[in-house]
Amino acid sequence: MLLWGRPELHSNGAVLALAPERRYQLLALLALHEGKWVDRDHLATLLWPGHDPAAARRNLRKVLHQAHAVPGAQALESNDHALRWAVDTDLLAFERAVLALPGLPWARKPLQGPERRDWRARIDAGGLDGTLALRRGALLQGLVERADTALRDWLAAERERTDRAWHTVATSCLRIGSAPAACSRIAQRMLDVDALDETAVAALLTAHLAQGHSTQAQALYLIYAQRVRAELGVEPSSALRALMLAPAQPPQHTQPQYVRREVAVAAAAPALFIGRKTELTELCALLERPECRLVTLLGPGGAGKSRLARQALAPGAALSAPFGGGVLWVDLEDVSDTAAVPARLAQSLGLVGEAADDPVTRLCSALPATRTLWVLDNAEHLPELGPLLARLLSGAPALTMLVTSRRRLHAVDGWVLPLAGLAVPDDESRDLDAAASFDAVRLFDVRARLAQPGFQLARHLDAVLDIVGAVAGMPLAIELAAAWVRLLTPQQIAADLRHSIELLERDPASPVPLARPDHASLRMVLQRSWALLAPRECEALAALAVFSGGFTHNAARAVAHCPLPLLSALVDKSVVAVAEGGRFGLHPAVAAFANEGLAQDPPQAEALRLRHAEHFSRVLAALAPHAIGDPRPLVAGVEAEFANLCAAWRCAVQAGRVDWVATMVRALWAYFESRGRQREGITLLAPALALPADTAPARHAQSRLRHGLSMLHHRAGLAEQALQLARSGTVLAADGPDTEAWIGCVLGTGNCLWRDGAIDAAIERFEYAVALARKRGDAQCTAWAQGSLGVALIEAGRPQESESCLLNALAGSREVGDLYNAGWHLANLGRLGRSAGHRAGLDAARHWYAQALRHARDHDIAIIELHATAGMGHVLRQEGALVGARQHFDRAVQMSQRNGRLVLMESIEQGLAQLALNSGEWAEAHRLVQSLVRSAQQRNCASDLGEAVLIHAEWLQTARGDWAAARDALLCVLQMDGLAAPARQLAQASLAALPAALPEAAPGPSLADVVDRLLQV
Repeated sequence: MLLWGRPELHSNGAVLALAPERRYQLLALLALHEGKWVDRDHLATLLWPGHDPAAARRNLRKVLHQAHAVPGAQALESNDHALRWAVDTDLLAFERAVLALPGLPWARKPLQGPERRDWRARIDAGGLDGTLALRRGALLQGLVERADTALRDWLAAERERTDRAWHTVATSCLRIGSAPAACSRIAQRMLDVDALDETAVAALLTAHLAQGHSTQAQALYLIYAQRVRAELGVEPSSALRALMLAPAQPPQHTQPQYVRREVAVAAAAPALFIGRKTELTELCALLERPECRLVTLLGPGGAGKSRLARQALAPGAALSAPFGGGVLWVDLEDVSDTAAVPARLAQSLGLVGEAADDPVTRLCSALPATRTLWVLDNAEHLPELGPLLARLLSGAPALTMLVTSRRRLHAVDGWVLPLAGLAVPDDESRDLDAAASFDAVRLFDVRARLAQPGFQLARHLDAVLDIVGAVAGMPLAIELAAAWVRLLTPQQIAADLRHSIELLERDPASPVPLARPDHASLRMVLQRSWALLAPRECEALAALAVFSGGFTHNAARAVAHCPLPLLSALVDKSVVAVAEGGRFGLHPAVAAFANEGLAQDPPQAEALRLRHAEHFSRVLAALAPHAIGDPRPLVAGVEAEFANLCAAWRCAVQAGRVDWVATMVRALWAYFESRGRQREGITLLAPALALPADTAPARHAQSRLRHGLSMLHHRAGLAEQALQLARSGTVLAADGPDTEAWIGCVLGTGNCLWRDGAIDAAIERFEYAVALARKRGDAQCTAWAQGSLGVALIEAGRPQESESCLLNALAGSREVGDLYNAGWHLANLGRLGRSAGHRAGLDAARHWYAQALRHARDHDIAIIELHATAGMGHVLRQEGALVGARQHFDRAVQMSQRNGRLVLMESIEQGLAQLALNSGEWAEAHRLVQSLVRSAQQRNCASDLGEAVLIHAEWLQTARGDWAAARDALLCVLQMDGLAAPARQLAQASLAALPAALPEAAPGPSLADVVDRLLQV
């Protein structure tokens, strides 16, 4: 089946064009699921969203019969609960062809060396032309009619997902390929999809020029320029303009006559200059290079462009080749237009007398023959300055120019040095020694001490880090904020900056002189930058403020209606930043200023928020299938857009959009679980529990939500809440369309019962889940449930049944491509081997844990790596390899602490306590046992309490030689209800190993008494 473009079914030499009929729509839905089982209720709801569920299912049965009769659809499979169709598609062919292409979001690392050369050769030879040609048009073009709103929304998400994948592959090919002809073909295909794709235009222009096709390049550029002017009201980006100007205006090296003059020296650099060592070195290196004659310091207002330029030219600066012809500093801030610039330059040079016919010739003739530097400061309001500078450089070969500007110049052969904020400490550098070495912190500290001589950075470090982070290291904003420590604490300043930029105004009492008038407040700086924008650019910038943590050009187009050329224009004017990897972002102050304007139009602001939420609900919908496959694309996708996804989720909850909640929650909770960030996930997702569950879609959303939250609470050790969520989720999901949520809630109930020591009741729940999954024909859920049952059987002392369950689960998960649960099965097989306690069992455990570790690292599944690391530590300790055990436990502790406290932390502390006993570290062992007991009491977890008392009994024997007290503790453990079989067996073996000469036990202390004594020692 061909899914891209107008869908067609090819079978036995015949071609069937698919019309917008339900039978063909059903086939297309199944084909897009790539041979996986699809729940009947889900299909029925999608195809007949307004119908009663029973009527929708009847309709589906009728349409299924019709679909079976379609030539080529005989492989369609069905059971009572699900359908699937294993059919070759153009999308599958595309995915197979590019699976290892470097640069894709799920690629583990960029290809290098021979592999990269192989890909380049393949691309240059046209080896991927056919793959890119598989996209014949929009996905399932013409198959869904306008009235089918639910199906149309689903199709919109699928189109966005597939188009994003196709575009990523195409741009990767452009980046890797080197042959102009191949790049030309690829770029043309991209333009066939999106005529305003600037990446493709630049690549095609470059290819035309490289092949000497200048006429074609000029024609392409003119067509593109007309289109962006007409549709967006902006000019082509400076990069494209420079690309076109370069061949037409090669640098000229004429030798005019000069009048030797000494030029005025720039004003002295300010006494205080902090940071920017890298940028200063780079700027000086550029100015020393003879071929580098025009440098633009480009950055937003307040970034410190002028200050850096003055520092580079100060006496004793890094410039090793001084300009013998002198240095001239010219401030252009009050020059109204480009035509007035020559007069300002002449005035600054001290030229007198009648002006020549051509002021540029006059200026050139006034310059000496030795190297001369002109610094043109504040040039952003002169958009036509580039051609004038090109003429001056052409007429004066000894002239070099340094320009500071918020807007990129339209000049040929110019060099640009972007200036962003000062470096800000990351999460790993928040201690005093590390943080104080960052430029942003140093600047705040110096300015604060100038305003308040007694200021101590160490006392206010966290607040200072919040401040410099809130302004993204912008020097002007840091200085304005620091001046207020005279009246406010840093904590108050940080709190104010979370809501407004009003505080970022100059303290009238500040002794620091203003560099320029608009530096009296950040608002004035932003207003000046805003004044440089065209009306359409202002609208787009305001809309882009809805994003958090950056955005892609696709998101900008979908949410803010800002296509790439318009985005490029905003980048050129330093109000939007672009980072490596093609992400864009707004400085926090720019975003705050833009949001103020947007707040004046509440309906527009709300529409933007909803559009933002809807877009990212589709992003999460596209990522959700990876939760039961290879999780790397899911993890990469969520982490790339984490702030946007969290904002979109909150908006969906506030708006009561249960349809978006249902779409978003699966990928979100899977991400938090796989990364071990359970508590963070609970905090984000839990507010949605307040949404109603009074309709079928709402019950579907709530069952999915409760499934995810139950899993997160269970992993976080919050058993009581996990059990309540799982039970309520089971009721909501029962007989509903979402098999995974139903099975998940049943399994969640079993997990909680098991943790509470009710192993038999847990096994009953797990067996029910296995039967339910089989009845519904869901192979993925069947394997998942078998894995949970296998773990419970370990605790019940039924190792052979456990091994059978776990091996079947592993095979089943591998067969359906469920890499996430396959990793769990591997780790649990290691757990099974470890529970045996004998040599063969430990060998098996080592084997399975090693496989689990390899699997987790190959697929970047942090929580499984954590479990396998801790499990391997237990195996090594039992084998007597104490050094290796310590290394594994220490690694597990680091991983656990980084991701928040997990249930597994108890297992790690148990291993560390036993390791301390083995090493003779009696005090440390006892401290850890006390910690384990307190934790088990807080969580009311009988099984963990029993494990802790068992270790205490060993401590009583080895550290105290108190055999009688050890016997009392062991007897108490054996009397506990719900004790896991391996723990019971260990207690019995330990009791049997006690000295035979011990007196008979009288009625001993209770478990409560043993625990009280343990905690008091």
